[in-house]
Amino acid sequence: MTTATLSLIRFSYEIRRDSGQELLAVGETLHVICGSNGKPKLLPEKYRVILGTAPVSNPLGSRS
Repeated sequence: MTTATLSLIRFSYEIRRDSGQELLAVGETLHVICGSNGKPKLLPEKYRVILGTAPVSNPLGSRS
């Protein structure tokens, strides 16, 4: 894991040959946390704790 924010997780990869550790490929994937409606949402707190992202009390501010 390269980056974890409140609604994104980025993984970076390296694929190496067993013999000699020759680098064969590099890549990364960006995962956006979405709700059942397909819109971005906050990563659930239990995963934020595991990934070390800061807890959020009210990330969108007060809505009146």
